[in-house]
Amino acid sequence: TTTATATAEKSTTASSVPADARSTAASASPPGYLAQHNLLDQIPELRADVDVPEYAALCERDEPILNAWLGPAGTVSTLHQDPYDNFLCQVVGYKWLVLVDPRYSAQLYPRDPPLSNTSQVDVGSPAYGAFPEFHSVPLLHCELGPGDILFIP
Repeated sequence: TTTATATAEKSTTASSVPADARSTAASASPPGYLAQHNLLDQIPELRADVDVPEYAALCERDEPILNAWLGPAGTVSTLHQDPYDNFLCQVVGYKWLVLVDPRYSAQLYPRDPPLSNTSQVDVGSPAYGAFPEFHSVPLLHCELGPGDILFIP
């Protein structure tokens, strides 16, 4: 639900999501994922290792919000949009992303509040019968590796 300024692999529709990135909803034991937890405040030694680049001042906020998300291979999060600009920095491993232009927000079938920033559609296995307009949404696929940074306005 956002536009990204990055070099991406390709622009496609939902029917071409790679099989290895599909939903983990059917797995017996979903992988653990640490998200929306202020780990850098909890462990100040980690915060000391994070240098905020000068270009972060280009975002809309006076002070950047620093978050760390930790998860094993195979972690899948819901298609969502954040209320502020992001610099997504990949430190270890690889992250596969699906990006959508905000013009298509209504076709992502947002959930009711308070989760209205998340989509009802499982991008890895879309139920086109329930969400027919999602079929025509152009998806931008991107993979981040160690040291990559993606600006998501």
